[in-house]
Amino acid sequence: MWDTARHDTQPVCDQVQCIHGTCVAPDECKCARPWVGPECSAQATRDGTLRFMTDDLAPQRERKWGEEVAELRSERAKLKRLVDSRAKAAKQALPVPPPPWKPSWTVHTQSIAH
Repeated sequence: MWDTARHDTQPVCDQVQCIHGTCVAPDECKCARPWVGPECSAQATRDGTLRFMTDDLAPQRERKWGEEVAELRSERAKLKRLVDSRAKAAKQALPVPPPPWKPSWTVHTQSIAH
């Protein structure tokens, strides 16, 4: 939703709370570094882990974020299985190469003595 009461039409984030970021579109946050997540409530650490804000809503946000990560991992696994199965089918559809060529005749050499 857009705030039309203002002349500059600012986006409104009703469904999400941009805790460490700004609302850039309806219910869409742009997070300040190093904050990430749908509501900018998780902090990305140098070792690649996420540290969540500690407030009364943090467990709900963490669960929501965890569910999204789990869903993405599940989708990634499904896509990998699909790609692998299609690659296997494509490999099976390729013609079998012929065996290496071997001549059907043999060259005999004789030494001629003078």
